[in-house]
Amino acid sequence: MIHLSCFAWSRTTNNEAEDSYRNHKFLFLLSFFLLEYSLNRINLSPARMEKTTENGGRKSSHVVVFAYPKHRHMSPMLQFAKRLASKGLRVTFLTTSSATQSLQITLPPSYQIDLQFIFDVRTEAILSLKDEHESFEAVVSRSLGDFIDGALRNFDYDPLPPRFFVVFDSVMPWARDVATERGLDSAPFFTESCAVNHILNQIYEGSLSLSSVPPAAAVSIPSLPVLQAEDLPFFPYEPKVVLEFMIRQFSSFKNAKWIFVNTYDQLEMKYSVTGTPL
Repeated sequence: MIHLSCFAWSRTTNNEAEDSYRNHKFLFLLSFFLLEYSLNRINLSPARMEKTTENGGRKSSHVVVFAYPKHRHMSPMLQFAKRLASKGLRVTFLTTSSATQSLQITLPPSYQIDLQFIFDVRTEAILSLKDEHESFEAVVSRSLGDFIDGALRNFDYDPLPPRFFVVFDSVMPWARDVATERGLDSAPFFTESCAVNHILNQIYEGSLSLSSVPPAAAVSIPSLPVLQAEDLPFFPYEPKVVLEFMIRQFSSFKNAKWIFVNTYDQLEMKYSVTGTPL
């Protein structure tokens, strides 16, 4: 796990800016490498995730990718699920029923992913955004537990039950507890960029307060370009509630065995109209 040092308000020279760019690129490459390394270490490949039993049989593997029911959260996790399925794993893409109210979700057979929904309808009155968050957690944690219990019961009499692994959106840290209570390994998937995650973690740890950043201040964070105040995360609607929701994802991630991040190793090349790389 990589932990970046604290922020500082400062101005940088050209040399420092070049060093920052190189460090930034290095961290993107390192994050991509760690993702590939983690895939192998937690045995997320057909060969590695099969376990030989005493009688010589093989245990298959089943990865449940549990996404928060918002488009910008679901999209990167769906791409991750597709990547796992392409390696020959059995993958269930799981989200909640409310997602179907605003999104039309269909997966072509070529994806080889099982799409499932769990119940998240709340019967009590929702009086505020905070109530909505608390109610969602209470209802969906039970639904997730029921889903996992049902999946495990399907293999009660199977001599070679699959090995289950849960990858959950990091904004739902309680999903780790649900999986742990049932003896399953799990890992958070951070759908935001590494830069945003680092800033939010600094806020969670008390090293940074958005309200204390002067409007004209330059914010320098190691391995990132110098940021202006307007570059920092901004929550126009009930900012205190939303910020609390966003930083809570860091409450237990240091206890996780594995962490997945949404990043890339390089950008697409630019081409001219003639097809010549620029």
